[in-house]
Amino acid sequence: TAPVLADAERALHAAALELATVVLGCELADGERSARTALARVLDDPQVSGVHTVRLSPRDLDALRAAGGVPDIAGLELVADPTLAPGDAIGRHPDGSLDARITTALARARAALLGTDAAPSTMPHQRGPLA
Repeated sequence: TAPVLADAERALHAAALELATVVLGCELADGERSARTALARVLDDPQVSGVHTVRLSPRDLDALRAAGGVPDIAGLELVADPTLAPGDAIGRHPDGSLDARITTALARARAALLGTDAAPSTMPHQRGPLA
């Protein structure tokens, strides 16, 4: 019975992650909300101080600018990065970077719930450059 329960638990976790992915997709459809949330994940992180650059998807950066949502923070530069999906952000700070991409957050959740190893690129805080 233990293997059957473990399989059922893994299936439940996988279904929960799939549902979360669908819900996130709906939330990210609103460009302004997606952009504000992505930026906030970087700027509000307590482990990051002195963020110099935040890379956002071009759609999100355009939505922020159109809504007048670009914060007036000295030394903050917002950059459109076509490699990022809507809702994603990467912050660069003096000590390294913060990966606030949705896909990496889901990969960390998947690794925690399903017991798989998360690739090093899925870690949120990293010293040095983040490719």
